[in-house]
Amino acid sequence: MQHCVVEIRWQDKRMKTRMNYDILYISSNGRTHIAQSLLPIRDLTPRTSMLQINLILGTTIIIACVIFHVAGLAYSILRLRALAKFEDRMRPRMRLMVVVVTAVLVVIALHTVEIWAWATVYFALGQFSEFEAALYFSAVAATTLGYGDLTLSQQWRLLAPFEAMGGLILFGASTAYLLEVMRGLFAAFSNDEE
Repeated sequence: MQHCVVEIRWQDKRMKTRMNYDILYISSNGRTHIAQSLLPIRDLTPRTSMLQINLILGTTIIIACVIFHVAGLAYSILRLRALAKFEDRMRPRMRLMVVVVTAVLVVIALHTVEIWAWATVYFALGQFSEFEAALYFSAVAATTLGYGDLTLSQQWRLLAPFEAMGGLILFGASTAYLLEVMRGLFAAFSNDEE
């Protein structure tokens, strides 16, 4: 039985970064064999660090999710108002139930799309070999459950707190939206009964 160990070294000379690697095979008798040594992979000119890339990508995704979420909530308010105006066709209690259920389904749909968007990013970055794992990780991060059974690589691990921060803010916005819908409907319901 052989084990493989990869050793990576970085050298910085005159703003050029060169990555070299050794692949060491350790055989069952304990001997170490070097298969490849100090082979240049590529020369890079460092311009943007991974921290900057994580910050830019995370911020961009959060902004896109916030815009999507707020637009979805605003549109649903218009549709719910139209739905609530069917006074003649529905009894007040039935109208209340239909509007509340519709509002809750809208919130669930918005959060689901946002979780899928983050999962798509994780999958596209190669963080998970299966999309289901990326979706699971995204749902855990967005809801701030924090199980920790799946994690991102060190290179992209800063994206998870961005998703958690965005999820926390958007769940708060959804809660405020649902409370306002309920408040408005209960006020209208009490006026109908008077």
